[in-house]
Amino acid sequence: VDFDPGRDVLANASASAIAEALARAERDGTPCAILHILCHGGQLGTSFGLALGTRDAPQVEDAGDLRQLLAPHAHALRLVVLSACDSGNTGAPGNHLGSVAQALHRAGLRAVIASRYPLSVSGATILTRALYRGLLVELRSLERSLAVARRQLAREVRGLDWASVQLYARARDGDDTRPVVLRPFRGLEVFEARHRRLFFGRAAEVDEAVREIEALASSDAPRMFFVVGASGSGKSSLVRAAVAPRLVARFGQVHIARPSSPLDDDLPNARPLLLVLDQAEELFTSLDEAARGALVKRLHALATDEAGSVVLFTLRADFIGHCGQVVLPDGGRLDQLESRDEHRVYLPVMSRAGMLETIMGPARLAGLPIEAGLAEQLVEEVFGEPGSLPLLEFALDRMWLARDPKRGLTHEAYRALGGAVGALLEREADAVIEAMDDAGRAMARALLVQLVATGEGQRADTRRIRRLAELRPREAEGFDEVLTRLTAARLVVTSGADAPRVEIAHEELIRRWGTLRAWVDADRQKWIEIDRVRGWEHLLRGAQLDRAREARERYGDDLGQRCLTHIRESERVIAEESARERRRRLQLRVALGVAVVVAAVAVLLFFRAERATEEEVRRAEELRDEKAKVVAAKERAECAARRAKNAIRIAAAKDSLAANDATTAALALSEVDLAEGEPVLGFTSTARGVRVSSESHCGSALFLAEGERHLAAAFLGDEAHLIKASSEGVAQIVQVSTGAAVGPPLRHEGVRVAAFSPDGARAITASEKSAILWDVVTGSQLGAAFTYDSPTLIQVVFSADGQLVLLDEGWTSRVLRLSTGALLGAGSTDLSREFFSIEGEEGYVRFDDSLSRLRSGALSSLKSKGVGSISEPMGGGAASITSNRRAARGSSLRARLSSPSRAT
Repeated sequence: VDFDPGRDVLANASASAIAEALARAERDGTPCAILHILCHGGQLGTSFGLALGTRDAPQVEDAGDLRQLLAPHAHALRLVVLSACDSGNTGAPGNHLGSVAQALHRAGLRAVIASRYPLSVSGATILTRALYRGLLVELRSLERSLAVARRQLAREVRGLDWASVQLYARARDGDDTRPVVLRPFRGLEVFEARHRRLFFGRAAEVDEAVREIEALASSDAPRMFFVVGASGSGKSSLVRAAVAPRLVARFGQVHIARPSSPLDDDLPNARPLLLVLDQAEELFTSLDEAARGALVKRLHALATDEAGSVVLFTLRADFIGHCGQVVLPDGGRLDQLESRDEHRVYLPVMSRAGMLETIMGPARLAGLPIEAGLAEQLVEEVFGEPGSLPLLEFALDRMWLARDPKRGLTHEAYRALGGAVGALLEREADAVIEAMDDAGRAMARALLVQLVATGEGQRADTRRIRRLAELRPREAEGFDEVLTRLTAARLVVTSGADAPRVEIAHEELIRRWGTLRAWVDADRQKWIEIDRVRGWEHLLRGAQLDRAREARERYGDDLGQRCLTHIRESERVIAEESARERRRRLQLRVALGVAVVVAAVAVLLFFRAERATEEEVRRAEELRDEKAKVVAAKERAECAARRAKNAIRIAAAKDSLAANDATTAALALSEVDLAEGEPVLGFTSTARGVRVSSESHCGSALFLAEGERHLAAAFLGDEAHLIKASSEGVAQIVQVSTGAAVGPPLRHEGVRVAAFSPDGARAITASEKSAILWDVVTGSQLGAAFTYDSPTLIQVVFSADGQLVLLDEGWTSRVLRLSTGALLGAGSTDLSREFFSIEGEEGYVRFDDSLSRLRSGALSSLKSKGVGSISEPMGGGAASITSNRRAARGSSLRARLSSPSRAT
């Protein structure tokens, strides 16, 4: 019974205020069933009345006035309680009006309780509490409730209050008066804690769940408990109406929530707490993975707190497999907990005895008669059917609405409803829809379909709770009337005061109501797409935003205002980002243009600078080349002068050697400017000649054999043999280690110099007039002598390929081609300590090389490791020598002639 103190309590009530309140309640469709008047009694002559109004100025109303006041409401008022002194006192004998209680009863009020004598204040309080506890809590009849109250008055109050309180009723109405009409069956609605006395049939399962939860509350495991059963097995009703109320004393606080409704931030702070998560399958039908994970994390934290709180789930059996998707913060999975016996109670199909108890128990409490055999017939019709309990409750509720006032539930009334429990639900639901006009039916369809969570694949359709504000269409005319009709028929239920929510009363409606199933199937794809779009709670971009726009075009307001707002907000953000991107690109293009211009200017300036640099480099090179030419000319001049002096002194030395005057030759050679440009520092004279030490720092030496005067010598490449030329006109190959001759003497008149070919197979001897080529092995002459005129010849050198021979004449040089005997031109030979070059039109060539030691007094041999070739002149002119490293025309490539003794 809903009681609103602001509406149902009238302070300092007057007769007119009472009449107005009764009339207003009837106009509002909520007529009053019980009128309880607490006031003083007042004597009027020989009779008594009620003192109504304020305490300072009460107005005593007699029985006649009160009868006229309440008679118009006798059809609604089932009980009037007069908690006032002498309200049942008939007064002096002969009083024709009798007492106030008698007057009201005669006016048609079925039951009146009044005090025949004065009633104490404590007696009035005890009467009120005991009477209404019996009527509203313990669901007793009026007669039994009054009897219990009178016994309590007798125990606790002195005087005659227990005997003074009397009931005025008609005997023909029986002794089981029920002034409070109790609707004993819940139909499709869930049993709540206030309906716990009406919940029957699951006593064993309730005891088991309470026992297991109390044990779990003291364990170290995560305190998560599951009540599992098929749809329609009564899970929610069992927990809400039976289990939770019995655990209030154990936990102190019980809080009931659903996954689709976010947990209140203001959860009770008191611990331990029993948190009931009803319809836990919504974890998988209403939440995405992120929201599900966040909620489970919070539940796990509560289930592992130190106070011993417990989280109690109600879960449909067909969603057990989904629990494997939920990973707990400790690394375990939700299905691992659910599968343990100590963490769950499974609700089996209710037995026949249990079903009979669900019928007879509430009927007894409500004083509702049931014809013999009717309860058993109802059980047989639904037993074994899926969702049998909600079907049975629905049939019983409809039969109660059609009950006979005296006979209660009858076979006749059941047959009048159709006589089939399974079909009753569908017929009743269709009747509600058919009673609406076309606009109402369309609105009802749109409303009901949105309360179904459409399943994809093998997942069954389930009910879904929605905010009323989301369901209300833009054109809402007639919506409230449709919702009222559906609620009155118990097809949908509403909850929440500040933010009302709506849902289908039971999932059996989804399974058994053909009309609703047809609506859902027809719009299935539509609502699957809508649900998908509604599930995108992040900023929509790309393909998702395109699909959301398509859904908006196709389905419009069916998406709901929240979803439409989300799409508009996403479009706004994307538009702002696009505008910023366009501005950024424009700025980038402008910056790029500026950069291109700057780069072009920079490149232009760079090339100008480059050209200027190149010009400066070219001028520097020209100056350097000019300087080099000047230096080279100076050096050539100095070298020519030096060569002239050396040639004169060498010639004098040779003449002295030819005349066997070694002392004079040595004195002449001491003035020769050798490779280091330093004279010989000293010599020793013997009876047989002069020897110049090879250990001197200048590196010069003379080789003089016994009895002969040697003008020049040259080593073979293996340095084990040398060829020497003597003044006797003979050249001889000798072994260096022993001094023994190798092969016959090579006779050549006037021979001055000799040399080996690079391969060691041939040797050449040369005089001022001719040159002869010899076979080293046989000592025979190879071909005719080569003739020329070279009075200053001081050195002969083979080219690397052995085809050319260089004739060094001191300050000039010529190349002899051995194959033809032709002389190929003249150049200069610089015998300074730094350079060896042959000058021609190609400029001069410089190359690096070294000599291991001095082979003759002036220049006995020149290793050609660095000499690539001696070649003919290009287009006439002087011959040229090239290095093994290619040199560009006009470049400088010089060879340093050096040895371990500092100079050659």
